[in-house]
Amino acid sequence: STLGFLDTATYGPVQGAGTIVYADGTTQSFTLDAPDWYSGGTTNEAIPMAYRNAPGNAQDNHPVGVYEQSVPLDSTAKVVGVILPDVSQGTSGPALHVFALAIG
Repeated sequence: STLGFLDTATYGPVQGAGTIVYADGTTQSFTLDAPDWYSGGTTNEAIPMAYRNAPGNAQDNHPVGVYEQSVPLDSTAKVVGVILPDVSQGTSGPALHVFALAIG
């Protein structure tokens, strides 16, 4: 009844619209609003980390995180596809990173 995401953003927070596709051909729009992993805070933080790796086998001792977001589903229909938001602007702007999704 719920579609869950583990995600984060880099170079700033990201918001974008995606689509859930059901077996009967219907679709459902959803929005992901991913905080920046470096400055996103702890709201909906699923995986907190004390540091990030830095060049030269070093550590940047600043907390970073991966976040959880949930989207309610039509519990009477079977999900056959998920179209993720297209929000990346190449290497010069904010980008969305989705590490996992699951239905529960």
